[in-house]
Amino acid sequence: GLPVLGAQDWPGKLPNETGCLRCIRHTEPIQYPSISSMSSPTTPTLAIVGPGRVGRALGRRWMEAGVGVGFVGRSGSSAVDAADFTGGRILAREDLAGARVVVLTVQDDGLRRVAEELAGIAKSGVWLHCSGAHDLAVLEPLTRSGASIGSLHPVCPVPEAHIGYRNLDGSPGVIQVRTGDAETAEVLRSLALSAGLIPVVVEGGDRLLYHTACVLAASGLTALVAVVDELLKQAMPGHSADELGSALLGGALTLCREHGALAALSGPVPRGDTELVRRQMAALDGLDPEAAEIFRALMRRATTMVERRGTLSDEVLVEMRGVLEGHA
Repeated sequence: GLPVLGAQDWPGKLPNETGCLRCIRHTEPIQYPSISSMSSPTTPTLAIVGPGRVGRALGRRWMEAGVGVGFVGRSGSSAVDAADFTGGRILAREDLAGARVVVLTVQDDGLRRVAEELAGIAKSGVWLHCSGAHDLAVLEPLTRSGASIGSLHPVCPVPEAHIGYRNLDGSPGVIQVRTGDAETAEVLRSLALSAGLIPVVVEGGDRLLYHTACVLAASGLTALVAVVDELLKQAMPGHSADELGSALLGGALTLCREHGALAALSGPVPRGDTELVRRQMAALDGLDPEAAEIFRALMRRATTMVERRGTLSDEVLVEMRGVLEGHA
């Protein structure tokens, strides 16, 4: 079953009775419910459809927590690879009817189609997806025969299964269920915890906007790191500049967590140094026009943030925006 978890296992935070994050001060161990007791000798507790990076990472975590896991893939090789990575089993499509939990980890644009294809099999159990971009409407076809539905979105980068497997530990797991479905919510909280995630239960909201923000936080930051590294390599040839960019990025993120982005902002824009920004723009336009556009877009937002702080005059703000638009 699920191991006993204490404060040391969730640095600073644990999910409360509603699944929301709360600060903790005690150190007494807390026992959370396990779904491993649902396993049977013939049917795995949990079936994963679409055993890609996310499915494999989660599957390995659940197997290690004592949950019986099986995989269904469109190609036999994908299910075999997933079973090898996790120690789970290979299932046929018809085996899904006997699983207590079915997790759809297919690509976002294929979720509705897969839900419609499997609607005739989903006569019981909990069926969920792991997409950040979709709410529960995409799974509605599965409810026609009596299945319960939900979603569990791991909020962490999963560039490869083995990396995602490590990143799951301590990351948030955003949970959504139908209003009033406490039983499904409890199953998903148990699934999140047994995968090493911190459960965060949400209701409603703009799912597409939520996922767009997640993409900026992960893919956007990764792309920015690549730009920073390339510029530093060109600026300091023959030297290892990776640590410089990492130090600045890490320091900025720490300040954002501790003080908020508005207070953490530093550099030439909040100082009102329009001449330096003009020179930097000119250098980037000649060296790397794509990097120049990224710089320009980010410094525009930085200027808006400074305006909200109220630390620069309107005259300087107008001049800064003119520099960034190439008009000054």
